[in-house]
Amino acid sequence: MNQIISSIKDPAWWFTAVFIGIIVSVFAAFIKDFIQGFFAKISSRSREKQAKRLLCRLKRIEILAENEGYLIINLIMVGIALFLFFAFFILFLLSPLIVQVIGTWCRLVPEDPTCSFNTEWFSVGSSLFFGSMSIAVAYSSSSFIKSTVAGLKEYSRRRGFLNSADIGTPRPK
Repeated sequence: MNQIISSIKDPAWWFTAVFIGIIVSVFAAFIKDFIQGFFAKISSRSREKQAKRLLCRLKRIEILAENEGYLIINLIMVGIALFLFFAFFILFLLSPLIVQVIGTWCRLVPEDPTCSFNTEWFSVGSSLFFGSMSIAVAYSSSSFIKSTVAGLKEYSRRRGFLNSADIGTPRPK
């Protein structure tokens, strides 16, 4: 256990963990659709599930493209989801620093009641909590964000804000 705690205090461990975490999450985002398509090819149940999911996504995009108020509310929710993800991720990265600050505080003012807990366990617990919350928020909101952005593109295309051949470039007037 002492070796785990000393590894967590090492900045090289944090750099490696964050770097590998970013690479794995980017890789997972790219292969998620491929894996679902693969299972849909070999399993009829998975194929039905994927077809139902696609139908729901297309309905959602259609509703977003037709209803401007609903689109705005969903864009606000996307902003909140992204804010939560980045807040948890930054707290995950800062959790060793927070523990060092608490340790320094407890050496300066040992009679403070907040100094009665074990800072190593606090470091491990906060890292696990903020890291897992960051992953959970990113995973649970990824398909919501994807369909909201697709709804925004469809809304913009229908209103003439975007040229269908040049998605992302405003149409000249």
